[in-house]
Amino acid sequence: ARLDASPGETGAGMVLGTPEFMSPEQASAEELDGRSDLYALGIVAYHALTGTLPFTGPAHAVLAKHLTQPAAPSGTLARGAPRSLTDAIDRCLEKVPDARFATGEALADALEPGRDRAVEVPVPVRVFLDRRRMVVTLLPFGVVAANGAGLAASFMAHGQTWAVPIAVGGGALVGLGGPLAIVLYRLRRLLQHGYGREDIVLGLRRAFDRRREEFQYEFGAEPTLREKAFGVAGKVGLAGGAAALASLLVVHGGATPVLAGGAFAGLYVGTIGTMFSRKWNRLRHGTSSMWTGFWSGSVGERLVRMAGFRLGHRAVPADRPTELAIAMSAESIFTTLPRALRDQLGDVPAVLHELEAHARLARCRIEEIDASIAEVQHGRGASVAGSAARHDALVADLGAQRSVADTRLGDLVTALENVRLDLLRLRSGGGTVEGVTRDIEAARRVGDDADRLIAGASAVEALLRPVTPLPTANQ
Repeated sequence: ARLDASPGETGAGMVLGTPEFMSPEQASAEELDGRSDLYALGIVAYHALTGTLPFTGPAHAVLAKHLTQPAAPSGTLARGAPRSLTDAIDRCLEKVPDARFATGEALADALEPGRDRAVEVPVPVRVFLDRRRMVVTLLPFGVVAANGAGLAASFMAHGQTWAVPIAVGGGALVGLGGPLAIVLYRLRRLLQHGYGREDIVLGLRRAFDRRREEFQYEFGAEPTLREKAFGVAGKVGLAGGAAALASLLVVHGGATPVLAGGAFAGLYVGTIGTMFSRKWNRLRHGTSSMWTGFWSGSVGERLVRMAGFRLGHRAVPADRPTELAIAMSAESIFTTLPRALRDQLGDVPAVLHELEAHARLARCRIEEIDASIAEVQHGRGASVAGSAARHDALVADLGAQRSVADTRLGDLVTALENVRLDLLRLRSGGGTVEGVTRDIEAARRVGDDADRLIAGASAVEALLRPVTPLPTANQ
């Protein structure tokens, strides 16, 4: 790397390069080898993962920091990233070359364990879904509900019916408002780390699947006596509590405290019994949990919108597909622009979401074609010689369709990146609103073309597939 204004030849003792990415030995003009490249690569990974550079400032100050100051551990800035990834990056940034990886192959081996963690629930999502935290969140509601019921019964016993709505309303405000504020605060932190409602639902489903396996292993395939007893207790308790509550509304005098206590006890036992009974029933029959339905429904969607109000910058998790990472980054840049510029550009986030959705469909299409190719190739191994040519032709046609989907996915990712770079230039004062608008319109056309071509490819594949199974060697 050199400056455009330089003569093109390196003079004796001259150090050329980008200071922020120079290894200590390069900064001090010592002899270099591949480990210096690994240091620079570590800084690239550090920047990509955390969004910041280890050292910034004037060139001479940055070079001095490379020589004397350790970089902040990447794991402290990229919370939830795989430990193997952050450890590998930090090792690349060791000051002494011998302390780094000896070769690129050694670095690749160190990164390999992190690939297997892609199927796990990310740490920020696991923390958000921690059941102990959920219990603490709902505790104020339970306390206020119990006290509110007793207070309302006391008011009714003394004939102060006008105070009952006030007690119920105040209890609801405190009992529901407190947990809601806590949930929104924790949800907002999760959104800032780059995760959303889909990650919550996915985490709940995986946790439910794990609990279901454990439950069925521990208690067997048939309902136990405990489950039946809780089911009966739930029905009887709710029925008895409701009857006592109805009687309380029409009966006054000495029986009021007894009826109030019976209503509270019945409803309490019925609620607990019903909750456990339904939970065990879901675990036994393999349906999703109650919380999964909550977060995947309209209430969960509204909570996410409330928590995301004026959210600002969002981190981009390392396990995101390329198109989603670029779209999130571009949206984050857009939110930092002055209000006047945002008004001139229009609803850029909607365009980014639309392009990301097109890219996601293209990626799904590629996965479908790969599965179809694998299925056809599997069938070819058991086919007679006369149908082998048909299998080969079908694989070739599917391969052509995959190439089309691959190209379209690349076009969409490129279009997203063009918009992101335009927004970066605009924020730094080097771009124009017209240039961004032009690229957004071009990106929209790419998205529309991709949808049409992928839909056409799906129709072609449906026509190419044989209506009946191909004959096998045993037929």
